[in-house]
Amino acid sequence: MKRVVRFIKILLLAASLVMINVLPAKASLWDAPVDPGDYTGSRTSASGGGVYATQSWDNGGFTISWDITNNNDGTLTYKYTLTGEKKSISHFILELSGDIEGDIFDGSDPYQGPASWGPGHGNSNPGFPEGAAIYGIKFEFGGSPVTYTLVTNRLPVWGNFYAKDGKESGDFLFAYNNALALTGFNSDVENDFIARPNSIVPLPGSMVLFGTALVGLLVYGRGKFKPQRYRLL
Repeated sequence: MKRVVRFIKILLLAASLVMINVLPAKASLWDAPVDPGDYTGSRTSASGGGVYATQSWDNGGFTISWDITNNNDGTLTYKYTLTGEKKSISHFILELSGDIEGDIFDGSDPYQGPASWGPGHGNSNPGFPEGAAIYGIKFEFGGSPVTYTLVTNRLPVWGNFYAKDGKESGDFLFAYNNALALTGFNSDVENDFIARPNSIVPLPGSMVLFGTALVGLLVYGRGKFKPQRYRLL
């Protein structure tokens, strides 16, 4: 019995170590996995909608929606639809992971990147939060509504975007998700982000670790637990 209790304790310890590896160490949802139930969603500049926007795009005048579908061949298609009231979108920057280059198999064209984007690009990204930067691609066409697609082998996580048009009444129109303006994108509110590609589709390292731990425990168990023979009275 003592051996059984000891084995259970070791199993629980291994499971807890795996959970520590799986769960984010920070409260922010940035870069956290997106649940399948959120593979379709939207954000808006209406109050509480998760988007900051200016001019006619403010107060619900801007909407971004996404739809992520599994192609059943190891890839997913990400489709984003942006709508701006009165003025059309001229370009759209979508955050991606830093190692995604080479894993973009198809998508809307033309685009630039992947590269780092921020406020230091002249008048290209007016209103982009100071001190912020995102790595991703810049789709260089627009409209309203306008749809952008991307095919990759990456699973979705919560991330950022930026969109703009020209000027209205002398001021630039732009929109971005709320977390983009926060230091370190530090927000625990899902509405402050959009779904975007990051994680590789195959099993993450945490699951490999868990499998390794289970194999180790099974080996341990085979060595420690021997069948007992009982004599009938």
